[in-house]
Amino acid sequence: MRATLRMTLVGLCLLAMTGCGKMLVGQWRGVDVEGGDKSKFGFGIMEFNDDGTFKGVATLDGEKESLAGTYSFDGFKLKLNTQETEQAYWSTYNMFSKSLTIKHDDLKARLERIGK
Repeated sequence: MRATLRMTLVGLCLLAMTGCGKMLVGQWRGVDVEGGDKSKFGFGIMEFNDDGTFKGVATLDGEKESLAGTYSFDGFKLKLNTQETEQAYWSTYNMFSKSLTIKHDDLKARLERIGK
């Protein structure tokens, strides 16, 4: 119990020192989708940059698209802004497995870090 509490406090301190958005900097690969119709939502390779920009490939509402724009992440919500739209997704970052889970409707897409 104490070890879990200690790890939680360490994680919160690291989060406060680095800022949530900085945790995503690097390359990510979509590895799986859980939930309903998996052809409706998912990610290929995504790259999040230190300057708040991103680019990558995603399937949104069944359409595969190349995306580029700006992003922000507060630890719970990932916002992807392109010239055409702004999307906000409930998201969680797991610092132990270095994975990011992005939720959309009844689907959860999981991405894993592949590069920094």
